[in-house]
Amino acid sequence: MTCYVGALPIAASAMCPPGQLLNKGSKTCTSPPTASELCPQSLLLRDNEVVTVAQQSVAVPRTLTCSQSNLRPFEPWMVSEHCTNFELCNSYGQYKETRMLCGNFYQCARTREGRWVSEMWQCFGDTLYSYQHDRCVSKPTADELCVGSSGK
Repeated sequence: MTCYVGALPIAASAMCPPGQLLNKGSKTCTSPPTASELCPQSLLLRDNEVVTVAQQSVAVPRTLTCSQSNLRPFEPWMVSEHCTNFELCNSYGQYKETRMLCGNFYQCARTREGRWVSEMWQCFGDTLYSYQHDRCVSKPTADELCVGSSGK
C-alpha cells in the first residue's frame, strides 16, 4: 500500500516500525488488527462484482464496482455524500473552472484469495481527493475561490 504526504508517495510499510501498521484514521502506528476487527466475508468480492457499502443513517444501499482497472471507483451517489464543487477564479476574479474534490473516496484491493474488498479513505492534512487527477490535491485557498463561493 502507498500513502501520500502531500503529493509524495511513501510506502505505508516505511512509515511504521516493523510489526506495526499505519492506522489511517488516527494517523498513528498500531498493532495489526485481530480477527474480530477484520472485514466481514460479506464485503469480499470477485472480479467485477458489486459491493454494498453500509451506511448507518441511509436506508438506500450504496454500491461500488471494483476491478483491476477501477481501483478507486466513482459512483454518482458519492458526489452528494463526499464531494464538493469549488468554483475557481483567476486573480482578476474571472471564472476559470469548477473543480470537484472529495473528503472521502473508496479504495478497492484484491485479497490473497483473489476477492475484492473496499475501504473508505480520506486524504491527509488539508488535501482532498480529486477523481480528475486520481490523487490527493491541495484544497483551494480563499484566493483561488470565486467571490461568494465557499464550495458547494
